[in-house]
Amino acid sequence: MQEESKMEQQQLPWADNNDEGRENYKVGGYHPVQIGEVFNNRKLGWGHFSTVWFCLDNKTNLYVALKIVRSDPSYTSTAKDEIELLKKISGHDPEFKQPVCHLLDTFEIIGPHGTHVCMVFEALGTNLLSLIRLYHYRGIPLPIVKYIAKQVLEALDYIHRDLKIIHTDLKPENILLCWPVVFAPNKLKKKKDKLKEQEKNSLKDKENQSAAQTP
Repeated sequence: MQEESKMEQQQLPWADNNDEGRENYKVGGYHPVQIGEVFNNRKLGWGHFSTVWFCLDNKTNLYVALKIVRSDPSYTSTAKDEIELLKKISGHDPEFKQPVCHLLDTFEIIGPHGTHVCMVFEALGTNLLSLIRLYHYRGIPLPIVKYIAKQVLEALDYIHRDLKIIHTDLKPENILLCWPVVFAPNKLKKKKDKLKEQEKNSLKDKENQSAAQTP
């Protein structure tokens, strides 16, 4: 068990490949999450503000994303402001009908580096930047672009029109996708291959018909 606790935490395949480094695991910095507190190999990602982990809520038996904010007072203050906005966004959509990430719970933990604000979100898929990288920056297929754009606009309309909130940091890294979209490239490839096969068979049929009619 002691050896396990020394193992390097790894990320999920679609998580950001860059590591947050060890220098910020200090007073005012990140919380040193230990194996046993979360699943091994389940770090979803990190940012200047926090680290995010894929966890199981033992009370609800649901998978969630746990965001653990750095312990510096300035980050704590920002996190509490963020929570107020997130509660407003989630509170007005109790049936999860809007295409927004819902805040499920909040709490604080006291660790060796200070007190950390924690936010519990519904578990979603990868972010839009990862999907862009998946297509090697050559463009996402138009059907997926339309699907994502429609829901992003619906989400912005919801928070702006209904809640009077303006999103001030809209970028691919901040647009999370649901699970079906994560696997959409494979489905599209299969569909594309099927269409190619149908087209190929159609050409063969035309060639055969042409050959049969030749005197």
